[in-house]
Amino acid sequence: MVANNAVRMAEVRVSPAPPGGVKSNVYEGIVEAGGVLARVEFARPADRGAVDLMPVFAFE
Repeated sequence: MVANNAVRMAEVRVSPAPPGGVKSNVYEGIVEAGGVLARVEFARPADRGAVDLMPVFAFE
């Protein structure tokens, strides 16, 4: 039986690091179903190459 559960997120990293950096906002508190856990903004690479998003989760 599960009495409580929690998910904690750290900032979301992008690889390779885009020029100008990454703006990562992580929601804190109870998230409703369908809610947004994080929002990540960064400039697209000039060559439109692929990037990897690396969120860090902790689950309890």
